Amino acid sequence: KDKKKDKKKDKDGEKEKEAKADGERELKECCAEKKDCAETKDCAEKECAEKKDCCKQEFTAPATRDINADSSNDGDAAVAAAEKAAAEKAAADKAAADKAAADKAAAEKAAADKAAADKAAADKAAAEKKAAEKRATEKAAAEKKAAADKAAAAKKEAPKAAPAAAAAKPKPKFRFGGGGDKCPACGKTVYATEKLMALKKVWHRGCFRCSKCNTTLSPSSQYQHEGKPLCKAHYVEQTGGKL
Repeated sequence: KDKKKDKKKDKDGEKEKEAKADGERELKECCAEKKDCAETKDCAEKECAEKKDCCKQEFTAPATRDINADSSNDGDAAVAAAEKAAAEKAAADKAAADKAAADKAAAEKAAADKAAADKAAADKAAAEKKAAEKRATEKAAAEKKAAADKAAAAKKEAPKAAPAAAAAKPKPKFRFGGGGDKCPACGKTVYATEKLMALKKVWHRGCFRCSKCNTTLSPSSQYQHEGKPLCKAHYVEQTGGKL
């Protein structure tokens, strides 16, 4: 930098010397044209001296002013260029900062939108699960109630079926001796003290049992399906719940 400054200073000095030489040459030419000055030997003390001063101002001052103006203009241009570069850098830095801020805001907005979407999806899934659980609970309760109502209806109808079956039984024929009625369960003779009338037949009291579970039956709790005695539970099982 110092070398550049020195070179510039030398160049300006050369320009100033050339301008000064040109001024002095023109000054001499100016003074030679003045007749009153040329005829007088002591021209430096008379009018020519004034003309000399006048010409010196006329021819040297503009050259000096131009050199100074050039130097001043060069400095101003350098300052202006530096200021322009600084302004452009500041504008570029501001644009970069604004872009970074905009990118950050966009990223934050995208993250917030994603979080909101995830929460909405989770809330929807939770609501659907809750609704499914509620439907399952309601269905189970309805099925349980239906089963209870059916069982209650079967229990209510059971006592009515027994008297009807008993009323439809024919009167037994009493026989005595070994030629009496035979028990359909064991095939032996049924005597009056041990007989039981059921399903239009004469049974030993101990032989009248459910054909499925072998539970002892009574005339009031007898059921039959396809000619076989059944308890109430197995009668319902065999007939599909019909009493």
